[in-house]
Amino acid sequence: MKHSIFLTIVASLLISGNVLAAMPSDSGGSGLIATRTPDVLSRQAWNLSGFLGYTGHLAPSGYGYPSGYSRDWADTNISGIFNYGFLNNLEGGIVFPVDISGGPKSQSGLQNIDVLGKYRFLKGDTSPISLASTLVIGIPSADKSAVLGSGDTNISIEADLGYRIGGSEKNMLYLDAGFKQGDYYDKAQPLKGYQNVPIILGSLSYEYAILLEKAYFSVELIGQAANPGTSSGSTDILPGDEDFYGLFGIRYLPTRVTALSFGVGGGLPDPVRTDTNYLATIGFSYLFNVAKTVARGFVYKRTSLPQPVKPVGMASGPKVVVVNGCASGDKAQFFAQKIKSSGFNVIEVGRAPTLNYNDSVVIFNDPYYSQAVNILRLIPGSEKLARSKVKNSAYDIYVVVGCSGVANAK
Repeated sequence: MKHSIFLTIVASLLISGNVLAAMPSDSGGSGLIATRTPDVLSRQAWNLSGFLGYTGHLAPSGYGYPSGYSRDWADTNISGIFNYGFLNNLEGGIVFPVDISGGPKSQSGLQNIDVLGKYRFLKGDTSPISLASTLVIGIPSADKSAVLGSGDTNISIEADLGYRIGGSEKNMLYLDAGFKQGDYYDKAQPLKGYQNVPIILGSLSYEYAILLEKAYFSVELIGQAANPGTSSGSTDILPGDEDFYGLFGIRYLPTRVTALSFGVGGGLPDPVRTDTNYLATIGFSYLFNVAKTVARGFVYKRTSLPQPVKPVGMASGPKVVVVNGCASGDKAQFFAQKIKSSGFNVIEVGRAPTLNYNDSVVIFNDPYYSQAVNILRLIPGSEKLARSKVKNSAYDIYVVVGCSGVANAK
């Protein structure tokens, strides 16, 4: 199993329309500790991550390792990841994994560089389900003679499914499934090194927001089935070698553009794989090109535009202001009515101080995060979500309709 899958995933805070934080996984692309999710970076947002991972292997004595090979060995890896949002539903990534000390002979060097693209088909705006597909190409950059790779190109494709439990961003369930033609290290036959074989991939993960925008807890179950070949050269997937791992992770965001991640876990033995594995990870990530609107309070200019009627019985709900921020069109009234029809207390429709917003922006005062996310889902196109650092008593949620929202109004 590729060692880098157990490296840390470090979170980075992204102001986006689907969830407030899009977090890079060590496998590349946005995800949890070791698994990808349907989340993607917003257009032109990008992040850099650096992390350290340690995986220990305790192989059973029956494996019969030859002289010069250590039966109990460990992998220590460092990795660098770059992710970029090309479009609102398309992100790309590149992973540079370096083995400091790995394998039963403690080899070191560059492993295969992974280049990936992920496209999100369903964003989960009107339903709790989101869906994306990821394509990964592994460049054969690993040194085969140093037992760091097979020397062949890897390729994999997977489906990433997400589900909001109870419609809440605090509870997320993820299911991934895919197929890979790629490198696999059979610990029972170390002399074969890495082999390029067909592999079935799968994972089931749960994430809980301990504190939205600040701390997240995840439980991940990761499995794969591969057959590195027999004496006859067969590479059938089943029956084959199965790896099954459990992982617990904590991600902490000290600021809106930096994050730390910690993970511990281990291999779950089964009738086929009787070796024991354990792992620990730690890492750091930084996000670039976040919304500049988040750091200041907002004011709005009242206009003579007709105001929506305040919904009956909503006096105790959050006060919502909707303004136009696009010079080429004005859909503030259109979206105000749409927001009001969804049960929100729209108290004002107006014009933003400037009309140079391409992205739509929703700014919220505490504690109205969930309501702001629901409003953001009503505005199509590119969008940002921001917590107001200066609380304004005139409103609880401030909505700027950008040009992308104007262009996609329907």
